[in-house]
Amino acid sequence: MTYQERQKTAEDGAVTDRPPVLLFQRIAEPGMLLLEKHFHVHHLWSSDDPDGLLQQCAPDIRAVLTGAQRGISTPLIDRLPKLEIVSIHGVGLDKIDLDHARRRGLRITNTPYVLTEDVADMALALMLAVFRRVAEGDRFVRQGSWQAGQVLPLGRRMSGKRLGILGMGRIGGAAAARAAAFGMEIAYTNRRRREDSLYRYEPSLLALAEWADVLLIAASAEAGAPPLVDARILDALGPEGFLINVGRGALVDETALVAALQDGRIAGAGLDVFVNEPHPAEALLTLDNVVLAPHQASSTSETRAAMAEEAVGNLIDHFAGRSPARVVV
Repeated sequence: MTYQERQKTAEDGAVTDRPPVLLFQRIAEPGMLLLEKHFHVHHLWSSDDPDGLLQQCAPDIRAVLTGAQRGISTPLIDRLPKLEIVSIHGVGLDKIDLDHARRRGLRITNTPYVLTEDVADMALALMLAVFRRVAEGDRFVRQGSWQAGQVLPLGRRMSGKRLGILGMGRIGGAAAARAAAFGMEIAYTNRRRREDSLYRYEPSLLALAEWADVLLIAASAEAGAPPLVDARILDALGPEGFLINVGRGALVDETALVAALQDGRIAGAGLDVFVNEPHPAEALLTLDNVVLAPHQASSTSETRAAMAEEAVGNLIDHFAGRSPARVVV
């Protein structure tokens, strides 16, 4: 069967017009089944010869489904002359040149509504883990230190501390609600004041860091933009302060963060995202005052199934002539 014939053959053997989609990563089974039903899928993520696959199918590809962590490069966009839409499985947009997408007339969608609660849960989990030395305590028991009569250093109380949030969007707001249950005092900085927020707005990130015991990053990143949290912000946070990042690694100067942690200029950090994923700075792996997670804030079976279905649903809506649930461009 030729490529063109395969493109038009549905599961039941009937000839249909299933738009060709380039899939960059495996998605949860409900979304995968939906994708295979409605589209002719080219599995770039599992191909033994991705360059060969691209040579074969690139001229006909009309849609791409990719993850927020991978995105799609500008050169690859330009290899797909019939491309109409990029559906991002996730929230982040820093791995795609949106200006170039606009010039090409592409539609860009993502899936922000289904992962808010899980990411907010992860923000609080990292806070608790850092304050109460949870990961350090786990290692302490496993390596026999407790059994040998050694004493784990004291943790710190999280309840009642001051939480500064960088990015009061859906995730920042959900994290704030959780933190409020711990009796934390909350303030935030944002591009603009949120009129619907009950919390104190601080227009200066520097002032917010000076005030806060914990600085939580829940913001998105723009491709190529300099990090917002640099040595100056970390020094403002101070030797009793903690940094939690569930936003994007690019928002933090990782070199400055390592230096601040090593020198005791901040007390600790909980990090789910990094500048060069999946390769955190080597020094972070050696520090007991850091809790590390492999970019897993939205990694629950429930959320990943919902993300997959929404990412595919955005493609289905586009090709049906409807507006997808979340259009970025």
